[in-house]
Amino acid sequence: MPSGMNYMDKQIILNDIMKQLDTHIERIGHAYTTVQQAAHDAPGRMQSRYDTSKVENSWLADGIGDRLVELEDQRDTLRRFRVPREPSEELFAGYIAIVAHGTEKTHYLMLPACGGATAKQDGVEITVITPVAPIGQALLLKKKGDRITFRGVEHIIEEIL
Repeated sequence: MPSGMNYMDKQIILNDIMKQLDTHIERIGHAYTTVQQAAHDAPGRMQSRYDTSKVENSWLADGIGDRLVELEDQRDTLRRFRVPREPSEELFAGYIAIVAHGTEKTHYLMLPACGGATAKQDGVEITVITPVAPIGQALLLKKKGDRITFRGVEHIIEEIL
């Protein structure tokens, strides 16, 4: 990834993450509807004393519904988020850290939501981290050249974009 990454490049990555999130929400929404219908259609206690599928599907629908709400909250958070236009020496939300560990390099984009999502830019995989994730906490406000130890491995921050 070129070190001259700019605002538009990060905005493209954010848009890709948002698109992935929208697709995931659509799939989870479909699953929620399907399980809700299965719970509705399952025989009740008056029809079958031993069939628990109605209750089990209701519990499953509740869990899927909770996850759907979480994902929609993350989407709302990212919609309100604005990628910073100014360069920064420290890593915080909206910036990418290129982190070296041994001979490998990892690119982390810090965002307020959607930790674990990935996107590709110029053939390089970029992983989203949040400030509350363990790696996000370790990297938050670090600068180029800083060293951190994460899970027993020393990492060096090569660049903040």
